Amino acid sequence: THEYIFHLTKAGDLPIDRLAIGVSFVDKANIRRFDHHADVRCRGNTWFIPYETVQSTGGKYHHPAIFPVLLPEMCIRLSGIATGSLVLDPFVGSGSTLVACERLGMLGMGFDIDAVYVETANRRIAAERQKLAQDSAVGLATAGQNNNAVQVTPKVVDP
Repeated sequence: THEYIFHLTKAGDLPIDRLAIGVSFVDKANIRRFDHHADVRCRGNTWFIPYETVQSTGGKYHHPAIFPVLLPEMCIRLSGIATGSLVLDPFVGSGSTLVACERLGMLGMGFDIDAVYVETANRRIAAERQKLAQDSAVGLATAGQNNNAVQVTPKVVDP
């Protein structure tokens, strides 16, 4: 029901962008009252992240401990690293972190000792790419804009 998150750095001086995952003020008067420049405040140290209820083992991507993609998305955004940076997941499992990389335009690399997890994660990433491509095509058709986004290619490797 909960996860501990450790933000480890080599020198301990990497800033975090707490407003990147901030929340809106309920009382908009607080924006001016607390001298904020935008309608966003720090989320705090405890996050509630909604998740989909899993009805079967297949819904868990055949992994005993999946977590919502929003968790690594928030961690990546919190880190403040530039879009296109490399995110390493040494315990890729079902691939949630690499799915988050796809959504955020990051490069992702993961590995796992279980070949079934590697295969599952690769299938999940491929499905996410297909979904993003479909969403992008719908967005382009309705907006009529040119999408010049860089295509990233996270891939899970089998050790």
